[in-house]
Amino acid sequence: MAVTPEEAVRKRLVDDTDVRALVKQRIYPDIAPEGAVLPYVVMARVDTTHEHHMGGSAGLKHPRIQLDYFARTRSGAEDLAETCRLVLDGFNGTVTIGSESLDIRKCFLKGDNSDFLEPKGGSSFAIRVVSHDYELSVPETIPT
Repeated sequence: MAVTPEEAVRKRLVDDTDVRALVKQRIYPDIAPEGAVLPYVVMARVDTTHEHHMGGSAGLKHPRIQLDYFARTRSGAEDLAETCRLVLDGFNGTVTIGSESLDIRKCFLKGDNSDFLEPKGGSSFAIRVVSHDYELSVPETIPT
């Protein structure tokens, strides 16, 4: 089975020593588990566009992946987001997991924002969140 864009992004992050120093392996698909230790990252594919030309598929797609960085403080979330940005923004190359790989032709930060989650469950602190949207360009099989 081929490496997905989400798997490739996660691999780039967990392989980086600066990111690993902040979150270890706490980079989760779609939603963090209940009681996840801060800080952590949640990633999800938001959408994918596909390139076409007059003859049909151009063999290139552009998945947009949102990374949400959770921490106890705004500066903690911003530091984590910046550390990950330095690994991802502008990256192009091949990411290999096991015997499978994905050729990332580009990975660009398209936008960001910040927010916070209200305290819940008797907690006295809000969780700060910074979000980044990345657009990747990766090959796809051309239909026959």
